[in-house]
Amino acid sequence: MMMPLDGRTIVTNGIAKSPVRLSILIPCLHDNPCRLIEILAEQARRCSEGIEIIVIDDGSNDQALTDAIDKAIMALPIPGTFIRLERNGGRAAARNILAQFAAGDQLLFIDADTLPDNPNFLQTYIEHPAVARSAMVIGGFSILQSPEDPQYRLHRHMSSSLDCLSVEARNQQPWKYAFGSNILVRRDVMMEHPFDARYTGWGWEDQEWAIRIAHKWHVEHIDNSVSHLGLDDVQTLLRKYASSGENFRFMVIDHPDEVKQYPAYRASRLLRFIPVRGALRAFAARIARAEWMPLDTRTFAMRAFRALHY
Repeated sequence: MMMPLDGRTIVTNGIAKSPVRLSILIPCLHDNPCRLIEILAEQARRCSEGIEIIVIDDGSNDQALTDAIDKAIMALPIPGTFIRLERNGGRAAARNILAQFAAGDQLLFIDADTLPDNPNFLQTYIEHPAVARSAMVIGGFSILQSPEDPQYRLHRHMSSSLDCLSVEARNQQPWKYAFGSNILVRRDVMMEHPFDARYTGWGWEDQEWAIRIAHKWHVEHIDNSVSHLGLDDVQTLLRKYASSGENFRFMVIDHPDEVKQYPAYRASRLLRFIPVRGALRAFAARIARAEWMPLDTRTFAMRAFRALHY
């Protein structure tokens, strides 16, 4: 069934929603989520709980992608919904729309460019004791299934060394490692604390959201990762870092105590007095692109590039 509404097209597969415990919410922009949908549907078939899948395309305007998602949703053996937006509204706004359409008591946000590492990924979330005691449970992400093409070497290295940390390390500051690619949250908590739609640029909207929730409820990391398939080449990373300054500014204003714990904040404070920041940014970008340089050096240059923008 298709319903056009206020710049949205909503497609459902017509399967009635019996009591739903888990709503799987997949935002996408240009990435094809069909393989992810197929894997999650197969896992859902083996679960005894009611599960639905809802996908939102945040303004890709790609007819081939639309047709592929339509087909995947209609083929689901469980309730499925596809929301297509004509205009991009940003990651925060898209996730809020997904939550509004969800019927489950638990909402699983999982990005379209990921795949579960665990063949019992959904069952782990359903049965894990952390779910009963926590408002938000974060499974983490890995690079186990990520592409190994040469153009992604730097991103793989950065993810491996900075983000793909142990459960013990992530639980020391749970909000800091709240990456929206794989987060389970109670529906009532999400309704009280939706994503901040001011965060329309790249980055920080998920950590900001987690900080607010962690102020009131328990947030916990578990070992139930997804692989990040959508690694970026160096030029794309530079572009994303350069565009993330406005979101970081919101973070500094909204959560100064937490942001002061980020190395990016401390570095940006030190660098703000340097009069030749433009030249230093260009130099840092050149080092980050230099494939002959050690990966640790290129990682440092990429982080310096970001701090110089902040």
